[in-house]
Amino acid sequence: MRAAPWPAATLARDQAAIDSAHAALVAARQAVAGGVVRAARSGRIVSLDIGVGDDVSAGAAVGTVVGGGVSTVATTASLTQVPDLAVGQSASVTVVGSVEDHDATLTYVSAVPQSTEGTGYTVVITLDERWLGIPEGVGASVDIVVDQVEDAVTVPLSAVSDQSVSVIDGHGLLARRAVTLGLVGDRRVEVREGLEDGEQVVLADLDAALPSGDNPLNGFGSGPNGGFSGGGRGPGVMAPRSSP
Repeated sequence: MRAAPWPAATLARDQAAIDSAHAALVAARQAVAGGVVRAARSGRIVSLDIGVGDDVSAGAAVGTVVGGGVSTVATTASLTQVPDLAVGQSASVTVVGSVEDHDATLTYVSAVPQSTEGTGYTVVITLDERWLGIPEGVGASVDIVVDQVEDAVTVPLSAVSDQSVSVIDGHGLLARRAVTLGLVGDRRVEVREGLEDGEQVVLADLDAALPSGDNPLNGFGSGPNGGFSGGGRGPGVMAPRSSP
């Protein structure tokens, strides 16, 4: 005698119960992981503002850790910047009033925003060198390396307009050429296709007056990165370079 198969409705109900239990298990594990208070750096706890049984909100400061000559910088990242950040990324810190760059490491990225509007996330950068004697509270600028490429051909941002560059050939003739761009920095952009190392490109004249009805200018290029135009000092010429 063969047993009757389970009704489809019963199987679906049982599978839904299994899925619900699995989701609850994942949520419980995340809650346990989130219940651990972690310091941004190693050191000695000199004050602790919580006790057993206290409720603590995510992102709240609960104590003070002295790390033996360690200097840190706390800053804020936007919602669009957070996905590109990860603990361990290299960074560079320049203290206000100084021209020296200090190597540093990203050591903390908050998982929750600073406010209910979700406008900013706390980020902590730890300087690699200790005992620098930097005064507490002094301002600093921070650059974090979120991506990098080796042996890249790069050009200044002002050389690119509408996904193309103006190239000067060996005969001094000018031609517009489409390019494929890669990583974009604050001053230069990677060119992955369309340009060879050593070719000369034309830069925008950033001091030239903008075109208007009273001041017509002849030239190439338009768009947010600018092109180049006649007048002023005239366009600059720069060869692309390879950079790590």
